[in-house]
Amino acid sequence: MHLRVDNESGYRLELALVKELVHDVRILVATDAASEGIDARTAEELLLRLRERRIRRELADADPARTLELQATLARIRAAIEELASAQPISR
Repeated sequence: MHLRVDNESGYRLELALVKELVHDVRILVATDAASEGIDARTAEELLLRLRERRIRRELADADPARTLELQATLARIRAAIEELASAQPISR
C-alpha cells in the first residue's frame, strides 16, 4: 500500500504509521517464528525477501519518476540481505 501525501505533516504521519506497523509485524513474526523454530536473523531475512519481491513487482509497473526511488530501495534491501548472509552465525 502506498499513500500519497502532499505536505510534510502528512508525510510524518505516514512514516509514523508505517514504523508502527513494521514494529507490530516484527513482533508477530518473531512470535510465530519462535514457535516454528526460526531464529531472529532468519526471520529478518525472510521479511527482507518479502519486501524485495514487493518492490520488484512495484518496479515493474512504476512510472519513470518513481523508478529511481524504487531502485534505490531495492539496492538497500539487497545490501541488508547480503549483510545478514555474511554475518557470523548465531551460537547456540
